[in-house]
Amino acid sequence: MTPAALVDDLVEEILLRLPPDDPAQLVRASLVCKRWRRLVSDTGFRRSLHKFHRSPPMLGFFCRADGHGPSHRIRFVPTSTSCPPIADHRCYRVLDSRHGRVLLLLKHPVHECELAVWDPITGDRRDLPTIHRSANTYNASVLCGGGTSSCDRQTCCHCKQFLVVFIGNSGSAGMFACFYSSQSGSWSEPTSLQAQCPPGCIDPVAGVLAGNAVYFQIRFGSKILKYDLGTKAFSVIDLPPSCYWYGDYYNYIAPMATKDGGLGFVGVEDTRLHLWSWKTDRKGQERWVESRTIRLKKLIPVDPVCLFLMPDFVAFADGARLFLLVTTDGIFSIDLKTFKVRKVYEDFDIKNIVPFVSFYTPALGETSSGDGQIAGA
Repeated sequence: MTPAALVDDLVEEILLRLPPDDPAQLVRASLVCKRWRRLVSDTGFRRSLHKFHRSPPMLGFFCRADGHGPSHRIRFVPTSTSCPPIADHRCYRVLDSRHGRVLLLLKHPVHECELAVWDPITGDRRDLPTIHRSANTYNASVLCGGGTSSCDRQTCCHCKQFLVVFIGNSGSAGMFACFYSSQSGSWSEPTSLQAQCPPGCIDPVAGVLAGNAVYFQIRFGSKILKYDLGTKAFSVIDLPPSCYWYGDYYNYIAPMATKDGGLGFVGVEDTRLHLWSWKTDRKGQERWVESRTIRLKKLIPVDPVCLFLMPDFVAFADGARLFLLVTTDGIFSIDLKTFKVRKVYEDFDIKNIVPFVSFYTPALGETSSGDGQIAGA
């Protein structure tokens, strides 16, 4: 190995250790000299960056920007030092975001649902075929379509194919599900879920990908609906009775993925967060286990009354292992790996918060790719 190549390898190892949630540091490093700029701009470096950090950072979050009307816009609030220029987008609601893709509900579904999958970094958008079935309550998740064996869900996925899982409740007709594959370009026939789960509402909380399944919260936080990506089967998991969203215990409940990739949920009790995990005991029985209690008063330097009066909900950043916590003093992020707390937004009067998680390297001039951007999926 030549001395120049050795130096390049050492520089690359140093640059790989820059925090992925602070892309501006890579920009500053690229200004040192042409050699460093070439290293940072190389696609091999981006692949190494994803492999080294594995978990992509949260670049910001989407929220509802201007009221509840049919023509309001969604807004992107950056939480990173350097983010792609994401403009406001006109749609009814953001349903989900995963692997750099955002799932949009284009308009309020009266008799049918219209969805689109959008890449905010590249600007690419695919409008999906209309779901010709009414739903009183509904939810959906966008997933990588590369197959369970080829997609490492802890990293940004570069697979061009994707899958959308949609569940709806048609009142007396019961709950149903259908699936869209970008490869086929069509929806599956709706499948009735009456045999698998009881009737009731589908909660407007983003689904969570854990292991080989996606989970949706139903019936006011009392149950979780599981969709197995391998068997394409549904099942229902009951939450502990004392933990119901509208029970006597928790003010709010949101599903989450645990550190080991399993299913969990967080319950908000006044100024405490309770973390639960779905575990299998020695007898092979699955049950809920409370794994940790986080006392917010020790982490967030605000008046306790601000933590008690929750105007909205806790949002879990799927893939980044952090929460967005809404208080009357603003919005805070809590990193579940380090328990580092950061204030990311001053206001609190916003709705429909959906975190956006992805690797991103800003454009670096002449050495960047032809489209002017260097970005993770």
